[in-house]
Amino acid sequence: MKILELEQSLNQEIPGREEFLAELKNLYPPEDVHGLNHALEVEKRAIEVLEIACQEAEESEERPSVNLVVLTYAALGHDVGYIVEERMSLDKFEHQAEGGKIVKGIIGRYPFLSQREKAGIVLLTMTHDDTDYTYPLKSRGGKPLLTRKQIKQRERAVERLGFLTESKILKEADSSLATGEIGLKRTIEFSTRKGLPFFADGKKPLEAEMWEVSITSNLRLSARRAFEDAFTQEGKKEAISGWLVQEKEIFRRCRLEGIGYSLDPCLAEVIIHWHENS
Repeated sequence: MKILELEQSLNQEIPGREEFLAELKNLYPPEDVHGLNHALEVEKRAIEVLEIACQEAEESEERPSVNLVVLTYAALGHDVGYIVEERMSLDKFEHQAEGGKIVKGIIGRYPFLSQREKAGIVLLTMTHDDTDYTYPLKSRGGKPLLTRKQIKQRERAVERLGFLTESKILKEADSSLATGEIGLKRTIEFSTRKGLPFFADGKKPLEAEMWEVSITSNLRLSARRAFEDAFTQEGKKEAISGWLVQEKEIFRRCRLEGIGYSLDPCLAEVIIHWHENS
């Protein structure tokens, strides 16, 4: 379904969507990496992931129960916190909390949303980048953004509200757009803006065990995360395909700069495991 057709359909199904989107247009930063166009792509992708999840569930007769209002509002508002980017740390982790505050202020005026829905939308906005796939960040002195204990605590809060499936769908939708052709461009652009070199300094130019060391590390870690965060089996397959796109670009740059290339060992492990279990 084209985005225009999808928007028309969602405007009919989702109360207040047009009003919410109009307010977000005045708030989102103009850049595309985390701007309104990205938010609309994540919303579209979230609907696709939901449809895939429902198709896969038919085989097991466990159709997921999803609140489409919460899912679409959270998808549209998930990155609006980047409006205060200049006041954030280098890794921009604060955009989740800032986005939650902004979204809360907007939807607090919407009487057609229940209090539970409002709480769910805000919480999904504040946790959309949480993931069990925790790797340290160079900007945080080699420490991860959140500990696994903190991530589990935040996940349990989402589960208590009854929106864990919505959260997982949103995470797959968002992380999947960090790989493949779209994700390749986004990650390179975002990393270049931070002044990162394409390859890591030293004897291990392809090392990818920490975020923000190089563009290569961000590409590989984004690809790994997309695979780990995929909620659906189809999402897992697409994540592998997107991962290969990242590796193709890394291979191309290695040849240009005379650097010996080696496949991301995590990708090799995933492919072998997938083949053995398919």
